[in-house]
Amino acid sequence: MIRKEIAVIHKDIEDGREESRNQWKAMETALNNQRKATEVALANQREATDAAFANQWKATQAAFANQWEATEAAFANQRKATDAAFHNQWKATEMAFANQWKATDAAFEIQRKNTEAAMEALKVELLKWMFGAMIAQGGLIVGLIVALISETP
Repeated sequence: MIRKEIAVIHKDIEDGREESRNQWKAMETALNNQRKATEVALANQREATDAAFANQWKATQAAFANQWEATEAAFANQRKATDAAFHNQWKATEMAFANQWKATDAAFEIQRKNTEAAMEALKVELLKWMFGAMIAQGGLIVGLIVALISETP
């Protein structure tokens, strides 16, 4: 009987060991399945993250391109406005210079006419003086001749 009981205990122990091995294998299988599921989930998550990053990168590039185009357009408009302002300023400067030139020409012409008139007046005065001097010389000569004639015996 003791032998039977020992054999039953050995059988129970062996059954417990077998059950432990089966549970261990089931746990190992479950762990392997979980690991594979985690790897698949991680791979899927990585693909989703890569796709989201690629989409974000494309959106960022598109936004940058749009901003660049807007900046170029703003720069071109600013350059056109600056060119127009410069052109207008140049025209105003040219007009002011032309007006100043005309005013200077007119003032010069007035001065030239005044100088010519003064020269004509001076010529008239000089002619008067010369004519007066000639009359005075003539009178002097006549006076000398008269004095010489009256001194002669």
